[in-house]
Amino acid sequence: MYVLVNYELLKLDIGLIGASIQLMEEAAKRCDKKSGFFVYYNLSKIYDATRDRRMVEQCLRKALEYAPKHPIARHQLGVVVSRMGRYDEAIKVFDDLIQEELARDSGPSETLVYAYKTKIISLQKAGREGEARNELQTALDQLERWPYLARRTHELQEIV
Repeated sequence: MYVLVNYELLKLDIGLIGASIQLMEEAAKRCDKKSGFFVYYNLSKIYDATRDRRMVEQCLRKALEYAPKHPIARHQLGVVVSRMGRYDEAIKVFDDLIQEELARDSGPSETLVYAYKTKIISLQKAGREGEARNELQTALDQLERWPYLARRTHELQEIV
């Protein structure tokens, strides 16, 4: 299964998207608990290359059935629903990621930066500029607490 998926990603890289989708859909029919996340997550990447956001969302939701806490897949789900204009739903995804990152015993990972950034972008797209500015200040305050993340504050300042 893993070889097939990687082969299909290679086809995607060389521009054979149609063939890649067809074989990945076939792989998805055969996946199990061990391969389900890998198959559907990578299928979402292929659909993203075609800008089929509905299918990206569907594949990410399916991937998350296999690995519900996967932060990158969850973040990408928030991004795709934001791109589809469902800003409140996207903001909820980002809020959940932010809260989980802030609650980590070892401190947050770089996922915190990405979640704040895309939440602020979603707020801006929704026309909620005041909330976006407030969220930026909250994010900057939070990131300053961890030196390994404080160096990334410029990424947030560039978007507002």
